Amino acid sequence: AYLVSIQNCCDFSAVLTTRPAPRKKLRPAFSSKEVHTVMDAAAKNPSLSLRDTAIFAVAASLGLRAGDIVRLTLSDIDWIIMKSFVQNKTGVELHLPLEASVGNAIANYILHERLKHSPQRSLCVPVFRLTYDFDAAGDRLRKYMKLSDVDYTPGDGKGFHSFRRYVASSMINQEVPIDIVKEILGIRR
Repeated sequence: AYLVSIQNCCDFSAVLTTRPAPRKKLRPAFSSKEVHTVMDAAAKNPSLSLRDTAIFAVAASLGLRAGDIVRLTLSDIDWIIMKSFVQNKTGVELHLPLEASVGNAIANYILHERLKHSPQRSLCVPVFRLTYDFDAAGDRLRKYMKLSDVDYTPGDGKGFHSFRRYVASSMINQEVPIDIVKEILGIRR
């Protein structure tokens, strides 16, 4: 309105106010079958990394973002719950249960692969970050999707974040209250 009043400008306000807001595209979540298929592909291929198996186990169980997983340190794990874990993106502090299978996958990686390749064995060294970043986590996931019978099409929207959506969808399908789902995922809104 201001520009119209001081300059020779067309008034587009009627068009701008009548156009509906664009809808956000919903990204796909993994199905339970897809999660198990990818996890099996990672676990059954001994030439590939135990780290991948552990990272996927954490993602499928806890719904953490790839960036948060690769920043996990040994001091974040007390083998019963994740303690004082702060999400990198949101700064939200989380306390999450660690399922036995996930703890076993992490322990298997630490005992049989990580220590062989890590010059530093201090407890403050990250568990997963050994030239491994969140982009690499997605690349590794796509590799296993191609190796498994998961229906993978480049550009289909299925990536590492699909684990997070899988965890959220699973909880909602089990009728977990939305506020609890948001708290577990560390969503502030």
